Amino acid sequence: MTDTTSTMNHPTTDQIKALQTLETSIRKLLSSFGVEGSAAPSGKKASKRAKKAEAEAPADGETKPKREINPKIAAMNEERKAIFEEMKETWAKDNPSYASLSKDELKKAISEGKVSKPPGYPDALKEHSRRMSEKDPEHAAKAAERRKAKDDKKSEKSSDSQSIASANADSAEAPKKKRGPKKLADMSTEERAAHDAKKAAKKAAKDGASTSSAPAPAPAPAPSAPAAEIIQGDEDDPETFKPWSFKGKDYFRNDLGYVYSKISDTEPGDYVGRFHATLVKGKREMIIDTSVPEPSE
Repeated sequence: MTDTTSTMNHPTTDQIKALQTLETSIRKLLSSFGVEGSAAPSGKKASKRAKKAEAEAPADGETKPKREINPKIAAMNEERKAIFEEMKETWAKDNPSYASLSKDELKKAISEGKVSKPPGYPDALKEHSRRMSEKDPEHAAKAAERRKAKDDKKSEKSSDSQSIASANADSAEAPKKKRGPKKLADMSTEERAAHDAKKAAKKAAKDGASTSSAPAPAPAPAPSAPAAEIIQGDEDDPETFKPWSFKGKDYFRNDLGYVYSKISDTEPGDYVGRFHATLVKGKREMIIDTSVPEPSE
């Protein structure tokens, strides 16, 4: 028999809805005949239900007894309920004209300041604790300790948050070391001359000046500029520039994405832009963005 499992298509949304309708109809039909049952659950839900039923079922088949509440806690709950009813009755006696209002009408009267808000169950818990403290000084001492521990924990969290914020501020204010070509304004006379000569030679080659009948005079040799600084630094330093190619052209680029043209293995040219991802016609594409300004020193 040929196995067609791998070639079967996934059910469509309409097919899934039709299967669910069919399952509901089967359940109703079983119920009409007095038969209890339903489609068996499958997958993770079936496994979880089976494990839960197995855990809850006692080993000897007898009904598992319900967990009993501690008598002391049960008594305290009854006291709190009684206090809650007492507080509600007191509020109703003090505000008879508002006790019979609807929920929305009462809410409006409270917002307008005509009547105080009726007591809630949390208010009954506080009142119960207050009465317990009056009867038992030890209960009051324990309650005070719990409040102090809670306040100390909040204070500790606040202190930690302030320390982290201070550390982040110090980190942001720390000056960052930059590596890359010097700005024209920062170049010495010799460095500027060498830069201009290289730029002129590059422009002449691009414009085809070398095809003229009279050979163009070679630019006067200039003192070597420390352009090799562009690739100095640790290899894992994100600001260190390294040789890089993109779409058939050679450049210098660092891990921050800033790109400079490449004259030689150690000589950078002009600043080009920043290499990063952008959306082009709805698709993610890597580009050299020439609109990004040159990084400052």
